[in-house]
Amino acid sequence: MKIKIHTFISRVIFPVFVFCFLVAGISGKQAQTLDKSKILNEQYRIRKYLHPSTQSKIAQAVQDFKESFLAAGEESNPVFVGSQVARNQFRTVSPFQIDLLGFYILCQVTADLERDIGLITTEIDKMNVAKEELNRLITSIEEQIEEKTKDAVQESEEEQAQGKETPVLKEHESMEIAPHFKAEYPKSPEIIFSKELEKMSLSELNNDLYYIKTALNSIHSLSEKAVKAMRKEMDRRTIFIEELYYQSENITNITNDQIKNIR
Repeated sequence: MKIKIHTFISRVIFPVFVFCFLVAGISGKQAQTLDKSKILNEQYRIRKYLHPSTQSKIAQAVQDFKESFLAAGEESNPVFVGSQVARNQFRTVSPFQIDLLGFYILCQVTADLERDIGLITTEIDKMNVAKEELNRLITSIEEQIEEKTKDAVQESEEEQAQGKETPVLKEHESMEIAPHFKAEYPKSPEIIFSKELEKMSLSELNNDLYYIKTALNSIHSLSEKAVKAMRKEMDRRTIFIEELYYQSENITNITNDQIKNIR
């Protein structure tokens, strides 16, 4: 029996569309009950009627939002930050238009936050696959140990002395920074173990079993760190979407002509 574990291929979980966050699962009971279609409808309406010349200002405002929000810390209010960066980019618009722009900027920001969550979730999925593979490998090695022990396999002193560390994981802990909200999360390490178990001596099997279990514990630890980072970002997303919902209630009376006149 030959066991070989290859590098895992990342799956695309979240699309990179502006509206992707609206269809994602939301943590928190209050967020789950919100009518997210109201947010989507207003976002679509604004996007439809905004003059193309405003897009570069919107993009800069989105970047300014992220920098300001992160610099202010977790206590910063996303609605206030959105209004502030909107005023900086659009100095001649009315207060009502500022509210609308702040809402639209927060929509864009939330979509970027969702992309960060998607990156972390992808690594968690890969870690779960890695844990399953290592557990199967442990079972296979234990079966080989039991079989060789039952058959009373005799080993020479030279064979018994050959036990040495076998590489199992590549890059035990490699950290990444999510591009938009700078969340730090671990990447899933690559499993590099590849041997024919039947040809391994009893001492080699026992030795490798120890290092594979150590590798499994390492991935468990990395997984806990990744889940903690993901939950923090999901809590932030919940706050953003709740604020967007309440903002959407206040901007429905802003006319399409007022949107077109934003420069």
